[in-house]
Amino acid sequence: MLIVLIAAGILLAFAGCLIGGRLGGLGVTAVYGVTLAFFWMPPRFSLRVAHTQDIFALEFYGAAGVLLAEVTPSPKKRTKAPRAAFALRRRTETHLSLALSNLMTSDLGERLRLMDFSYPTESFHLPCTCEDTSRVLSDVLTEALQTRDVWRVSICVGQRPGICELTVAAHYVFPAPHAAVVTIGKRDSDCEPATFPGWPAHSRLTRFDNGYDHIFQISVETPS
Repeated sequence: MLIVLIAAGILLAFAGCLIGGRLGGLGVTAVYGVTLAFFWMPPRFSLRVAHTQDIFALEFYGAAGVLLAEVTPSPKKRTKAPRAAFALRRRTETHLSLALSNLMTSDLGERLRLMDFSYPTESFHLPCTCEDTSRVLSDVLTEALQTRDVWRVSICVGQRPGICELTVAAHYVFPAPHAAVVTIGKRDSDCEPATFPGWPAHSRLTRFDNGYDHIFQISVETPS
C-alpha cells in the first residue's frame, strides 16, 4: 500500500511541475508528504513517524519530488524559448566601424587612405554577419572608386522602420557650386538597381548620379 501511495505522490508532483513549474512541483511534494505522514503513517494524526521504513519512504518521495522540480521544463521556460530565438537572431549584427577597420587593412583600404574618405563614428549596426557586411562595403566602395574623377568618398547612415540604410557618395565635384541643388537621396523606384554576387538576401542596392556625386544606396532589412 505504501508503494502505491508513494507512486501516486510522484505522479502528483510531476503534474504540479507541469502546471506550476518548479515551485508548483515543490509545493505539491511538501503538501502530499505532510498529508501522507499525518493520515497514513503510524502514529496517525501526528507528524511524528514511528517506523524506519516510513521515514525512508518519505525521504525517497521528497528526493524524487525535488528531482522532478529541477528537470521538468516549466511553462515559463517554454514561453521564453521563442524570445530567446529572436534575441539570437538580433545578435547577428555587425558594428559598421568594426567592418570598416577590417576593410582598411586591405588593398582597398590603402586606396581609400590616399584620398579624402569619411564615415560616421557614431554607433551603427547592420543586421548582417561580419563577413556579409565586409563584402557589401567592399563591393560598393570598389565601385565608388571607379567613378571618373572621384577624389572624395563618404558614407552616411540612416534608419527607417524595418530598414537600415547606408549611403555611399563618390564625389567628383566637391564642394558643389554655390546655390546648387544637390539631390543626396531618392526612392529606390527612381534609381538604377544594382546587384553583386554573394550579398545577403535581405539587402538591396540602388544608385543614381546627381551631377556632382555618384550615390549608392544600400538597404538592409532588420529582423521582424
